[in-house]
Amino acid sequence: MNEGLILDPLELSEFEKEIASLGLIDESQAIDTTNQIKNNGQLSLSEERAWMLHQQDPLSSAGPFTAAFKLSGALDAPRLINALKKIYQGNTNLNQVYKLDEEGELIKHKLDPESIIIEEVAASGDEEVINFLLEQQKQPLDLAKDAAIKFWLFNKTEDENVLGLLGHHILLDDTAWQPIFNAISSHYKDVHFTNTANTKKIEHAQQNTNKLESYWANTHPNGLNKTQLPSLFFKAEGKIPLVKQVTSHDKASQVFKANRFYSRTSTTKADALAQASQTSPFQALLTLFGLYLNQLLDQTSVDIIIPIVDHQEITGLDQIKSSSNVIPVRIENTDIQTAILDLRNNLLNGMSNNLSIEQIFSATKTRRNDLPNILVTQVDDASDYLTLDGIRVSNLTIPPISSDYDLTLAIQFEQNDHIRFELTTGDLLSPTIGYFLLEQFIGFIDKAEIDSKRVIPSLFTSSNNNFDNLSEVNRTDNTDTKSSTNNHELIKAIIEEFKTVLDQNDISANDDFFELGGHSLLATRVIGKLKSQHQIEVKIADFFNAPTAIGLAEHATKIEEQDSHLAQVGIDQEIIVPHTYVQNTWMDLIELGKNPIFNIPFTLKFAEEVDEDAFHKAFTNVLMRHDALRTLLLPEEDGTVLQRIIPATRLDDYQWFFSSATQGNESAENLLAFEANYSFDLINEIPVRVRFLHNEKGEHFLSLLIYHMTFDEWSAGILISDLFFAYKEYVSGVEPKWESVPAQFPQYVSEQTKESEMEQELEFWKQQLGKVPPARPLFYQDGAEYQVTDQGSWIEFSFGKDVADGLNQLAKSNKSSMFHVVFSAFSLALYYLGASKKITIGTSAFGRDNPKFQDTVGLFTNVVMNQVQFDEELSINQLVCQVKETIISSLAHSNVPFVTVEHAVAAKPEELATDNLCEVYIQYHQKNVLNTAIELNDGRSIGFDLLEPERSIAKFGLHFEAYEDPNSIEAAFRVVLAYRMSSYSQDQVELIKSTTQTVIESLANQERQADISIRDVRRALANKVL
Repeated sequence: MNEGLILDPLELSEFEKEIASLGLIDESQAIDTTNQIKNNGQLSLSEERAWMLHQQDPLSSAGPFTAAFKLSGALDAPRLINALKKIYQGNTNLNQVYKLDEEGELIKHKLDPESIIIEEVAASGDEEVINFLLEQQKQPLDLAKDAAIKFWLFNKTEDENVLGLLGHHILLDDTAWQPIFNAISSHYKDVHFTNTANTKKIEHAQQNTNKLESYWANTHPNGLNKTQLPSLFFKAEGKIPLVKQVTSHDKASQVFKANRFYSRTSTTKADALAQASQTSPFQALLTLFGLYLNQLLDQTSVDIIIPIVDHQEITGLDQIKSSSNVIPVRIENTDIQTAILDLRNNLLNGMSNNLSIEQIFSATKTRRNDLPNILVTQVDDASDYLTLDGIRVSNLTIPPISSDYDLTLAIQFEQNDHIRFELTTGDLLSPTIGYFLLEQFIGFIDKAEIDSKRVIPSLFTSSNNNFDNLSEVNRTDNTDTKSSTNNHELIKAIIEEFKTVLDQNDISANDDFFELGGHSLLATRVIGKLKSQHQIEVKIADFFNAPTAIGLAEHATKIEEQDSHLAQVGIDQEIIVPHTYVQNTWMDLIELGKNPIFNIPFTLKFAEEVDEDAFHKAFTNVLMRHDALRTLLLPEEDGTVLQRIIPATRLDDYQWFFSSATQGNESAENLLAFEANYSFDLINEIPVRVRFLHNEKGEHFLSLLIYHMTFDEWSAGILISDLFFAYKEYVSGVEPKWESVPAQFPQYVSEQTKESEMEQELEFWKQQLGKVPPARPLFYQDGAEYQVTDQGSWIEFSFGKDVADGLNQLAKSNKSSMFHVVFSAFSLALYYLGASKKITIGTSAFGRDNPKFQDTVGLFTNVVMNQVQFDEELSINQLVCQVKETIISSLAHSNVPFVTVEHAVAAKPEELATDNLCEVYIQYHQKNVLNTAIELNDGRSIGFDLLEPERSIAKFGLHFEAYEDPNSIEAAFRVVLAYRMSSYSQDQVELIKSTTQTVIESLANQERQADISIRDVRRALANKVL
């Protein structure tokens, strides 16, 4: 009855071939049944089996593989090539080849290192690199002549290279990357590499094979099972696919038999489950994947193959060898905690009773057609081990050629508290099913909770144990279905706004908004759009704590739809309205526009000649579109000043546009300086000046000057976007057609917070700040004479992409923004330089709480004061979190005018007549449309540079402005420090600069040790700066 399950040696040989196609490799005491290769004492059974598999199928995924690593920065290519050559020299296994000797025995032989060539290849982009490596992978390696690892260096640009490799599993598994890349890193740095083994081996007591086989037979008395996937998971019948996937595969002639999908999520859930059940996060996720498949497929258990290794912590190149084996685990559909504990125990017992997978299948009497078809593995990020001076190393993902399993889930724990999942589907499955499976699994993880009394309900209700009858899905519980639908709609809406605000189309439910390039300003726009267009309310604090669509959906609430009708006044009508509370507090300072300290100048240098007439039309259109840009001041007899918006039809009555024809003999340099320091007469002039000019080289410039009383940084993005859109339309010969009409600033004036509510908000600041002493320069000595002047100067310093990435990583690890980290860094530098333990610092609040005014040009921004409190035992993480919480908590109260708050909290109000209450002001500017190009309708683009304005006037003693440019390598993070010349000498400014540089670099470089205290950082910096 069971004869078909008992395998004699010849059948076992055929059986090995069957499972060999699954890529199962092992070096334990399996029986050699083929007699084709005699062990010469130097080869492991793993190597022998890999060699045999290679003879059967040289392109099996159990054999060759490719990998690539992006190298960003100024790479010394000859130095790297020399370092690569050195790893094949001396006592190393990397130059090994495998061949048959005259007696037919398989032996290892070492190549002459000089025969191994490292090629440099020119590549125009990542896709070219990928296709080159895939073409190499489809060429069978000759293991008798070719080393098991081969490198190429691809040159893309001056600051962008790729290190590619082709390897073979006969020698390499995950344990090889650390010694290989440590050796390359040491040779690149020209540091002596000590090639000594430091191998910690997992030793198992030698046990009787019969006893080990008995364990597996008793554990799985009915054999192991192949997971029966529903028919809709498989490819549709017919030769022409109904759906095509766009990948790099199209350019390679190789036939691809696998599809890979990836996603990321936070480690929070995995860590919590692991801690609750006293297991590892990988074991928790492995269990969840098994439970997910059980409930997805409506089955009681699933058998999964798990790779294990027999050693770890290899440091010597001569110790590298493939040591992997695989064992099966069964995950039954029970409550989560029980399932995780069972998995942990079964995995440990399986490793203790380690046999070759062939012997396990034989001991469990598993039929050939029942071999498990699902594998889950934990993989390392090899790029973590490659450290080249001044170079940022990151992975370049290579698509798979084939897969030996129907489903392969690879789990990688990243350094930024995130997990990367890669799901690979085999040739038999639909090329699109992986997206669905992985997306649903991420959602399943998010909902998993430890509860020993509860079994997770099935994800789907289906007939006949499969999905063939889709009409039955989710019909059993209308309440749950409605809840699920609502949550799905929330996620869909959030993704839609992520795509719109980030201008990216490929965003999934688990993509981190900030990792995609988002920042606090854009997060505010998303919140506003969700509220105004989808009636979904999200708090800014929740945005930082859960910056994915699926995470935000858990915190979002639906609100009643508001009447979004905006009363529009015709553009040919004059409008007279009062000023906002913020505008009124600045009225004495602006001197009706004559005080240039409130000027906002922009200077654009175009890469080519532009059409000034088209720009004149575009500016006119934009001024007609936004009332605030047509605002005059209207003084009343009682001393009050009103705002008067002139009709758009009267724009020609005012001189605001100057073509280059009006330049005369004036130099561009003089005219640009004149414009930047121009004194407006806002009673008779609109707050906008546009001037085109040429320099002596014929280069074309645009000077745009706008007065701050009707304009802010947020408005700049709106204005420039509208301007460029209108320009490209006029250049094409058509009138711009706007999709929507923005709310106007006069309407905001009429809807601003009532004065009684403002008093309540002011109480927050009194409690938050207490009594604030007068501001003094950083190095001020008590009793010294102190005179305030606004004459200013500025310096600039920048950092490379590695520093910017380090700061971003610190922000992500604390679920904060880059602004919070920058604010912390500047504050810490000031503290080290002698500032008090409680520093009051000014910054900007956007003031766009009401989402219907997010596309409105006007002055919404307010200055707010926040305090940072220092303690020597405070850690860097705690400092960043303190800053984040302080700033976020103050946002709800940021509409109280700065001057009003100053007078309410000043310990000596009389001194406010001559100076601010805070000495330091910090701003963070994200990359925006002023750092890009004008994209024309014909496909051409006009590049331009935004020139840094002169800062000859200083409103604050120290004004830090931080700029981030992800597209730059050398200046990815830039700081401009403006200062009052009456308060700071050149030497003092240089000291502030060097201290700030060192603090920023320390925070970026020490992110992995971010729990160190401020005292520890001070000690580390002492020798360098202080």
